[in-house]
Amino acid sequence: MVNLYACLYLNYSFLLMPVIHSSLIQLAGAILTSSLWLNTLAAAEIRDPVKPKIGVVVALSGHLAAVGTAIKNSVTLAWEKHGGKEAPELIFEDDGFLSRNTVSAVNRLLALDGMAAIITFGSGTSLSVSDIIEAREITHIALAIAEKVNTGKKFVVRHFVSTDALNKKIVEEVKRREYKNIALITTVQEAMIAQREHFLADLNERVIINKDVLPDDTDFRSIVARIKAEAPAAVGLFLLPPQISIFARNLRGAGFKGEIFGSLPMGVVSEIRAAGGALEGAWFVSGDDRGAKEFYREYEARFGDSGFAEIAHAFDATKMVLEGLRSNDLNNYLHTVQGFSGILGTYGADGKNGYNVGIIVKKIRGNAALVD
Repeated sequence: MVNLYACLYLNYSFLLMPVIHSSLIQLAGAILTSSLWLNTLAAAEIRDPVKPKIGVVVALSGHLAAVGTAIKNSVTLAWEKHGGKEAPELIFEDDGFLSRNTVSAVNRLLALDGMAAIITFGSGTSLSVSDIIEAREITHIALAIAEKVNTGKKFVVRHFVSTDALNKKIVEEVKRREYKNIALITTVQEAMIAQREHFLADLNERVIINKDVLPDDTDFRSIVARIKAEAPAAVGLFLLPPQISIFARNLRGAGFKGEIFGSLPMGVVSEIRAAGGALEGAWFVSGDDRGAKEFYREYEARFGDSGFAEIAHAFDATKMVLEGLRSNDLNNYLHTVQGFSGILGTYGADGKNGYNVGIIVKKIRGNAALVD
């Protein structure tokens, strides 16, 4: 009987061995998996796997590619100089200066983890995404002159002089030069329309020709013929590249002898060159970049081209973002900073989502824009 029980026990144990063996393997696997998971969590606590990112949306193709490329270069210089060892990642997107492309580019950036700030260029393009970025509570730095871009926003700042401030300087200069009658030609674009409306609010009675052109228009023969016939003292070109140089060549080619003036885009070096002398003596208003001479020399040595105000703003805006990230409250920093030391000088936030940068009048001589 004992031998019978022993045999049954041995047989029963033999039958259970695979089950026990399998359970032990499963238990060991579970312990190993838990250990790996805990080690992963520990590593995640030690280092943050999501590196902060700065998205930059500019025109790297299309009519304003020269400006957009220069801004990209300037942002890169600021990042190299002031990013430090823990510099955030820079991600560039091309929008061709078209709002629909800006929206697509910004949505791609917002889909990335760690997006700390987005820099955009242009008033219309920046306006097309300001609400989108604001809704995500991500800081948006607009290299734009139209006040609508940042008005009433909590997460948007505008790092350019405003159309209103530019207009005050334009009106002051027009009065000083005593133009009695003026022709205004304006690109149908957010910033240029805003510039024109400010001007008309102050000097409407002096404007005898007021014409709009679409951004892609390059045939200005009928407008030029009318200007030649009515002979205003000056023509104000609130146009974007490449229309500035094209219009100026047409105007001088038709024999117009009056003066030409404009706003910030007239200072783009590629436009001055493309005008082939037609902009000689023209004047325009710009952010005060007299302190950026050394930066412009460095930029030219690195990239083989001359600098202009837009890239000075881009450099300072990028440096501001990098400093703001180190403050641990980027948005508050950008809205409240004072005594900021940039290539445009020492300045600070103006309490209206912008910055207190001075404005000067420049005159075109040869292929350069010099302080008048």
